[in-house]
Amino acid sequence: MIEKKIPVKAGIHTLTAYSAHADQQMLVDWVHAMPEPPKEVRLVHGEDEARLALAMTLGI
Repeated sequence: MIEKKIPVKAGIHTLTAYSAHADQQMLVDWVHAMPEPPKEVRLVHGEDEARLALAMTLGI
């Protein structure tokens, strides 16, 4: 149960039509090219093996 509202300052980016296998290097390069590294990256879609491989490459 939520008892009160808490303001959240978050940026959410949704990427579609990317493959954690085929486009992995492009995704890694995109994250590493950000002027300020994200504090957190959540991989929420795709097969477990592909998400794990991308997470390991990103170092998360």
